[in-house]
Amino acid sequence: MPRTPGEKEKVEKRIRIEKAVIPIVCVIAVSAFILISAVLGKNRVKDTSAPQTTETPAPTVSPCSELIESLYKRFNGEINEGADSASLFFKSPTDGADVTVIAYLSSGETCLRIVRNADAGRYAVITTPDVTESIFIVDRTEQPEAEISYDCSALAGELSDIISALTLDRDSAELRKSLDEKLVMLLSGGAKKASVICGARMIELEYNASDGILKVTVEPI
Repeated sequence: MPRTPGEKEKVEKRIRIEKAVIPIVCVIAVSAFILISAVLGKNRVKDTSAPQTTETPAPTVSPCSELIESLYKRFNGEINEGADSASLFFKSPTDGADVTVIAYLSSGETCLRIVRNADAGRYAVITTPDVTESIFIVDRTEQPEAEISYDCSALAGELSDIISALTLDRDSAELRKSLDEKLVMLLSGGAKKASVICGARMIELEYNASDGILKVTVEPI
């Protein structure tokens, strides 16, 4: 059916509009595609270039620090940590003396060194013999002198508690008895040094009567 002049004009007008709009829409679509691709590509680069987060391993606690921490829970005091050693300073609950405990490594083994005041007079026990007199007999013989012994059981117990934190391969009661015997010998002046074998370790005791300092070292045999 032939179109009227008015309809023909409308069709031509629509064609002209479509020819003008379609290129613009295509340009906008292409621009949008390029922009989106660029943004996505940039984000992808950021994701791949971002450093991968790795879990930082927890710092390991040295055996010296562990040992001193265990003693701190019992005696309190003050802790001082070094590169290959750790120390604990506390007041002895036994006699109020200043005590220093040092844990250190020697040939890969954890060792102990204890330095403390140990005034021999504090542990001395003076026994005076009883003298019987009679109103009928006058005894002119020389009276016996007072006897001095040493009770180091409390000190031996404290040292045993400290050493047992390092060596658990010996009965604590047996260790305490051995230390008590050696301490009596040292504080009474019977010797300046003594030793006790505790499992695979040697306990060395040294006492200086002039300044009253007792040193105890625990190291592998």
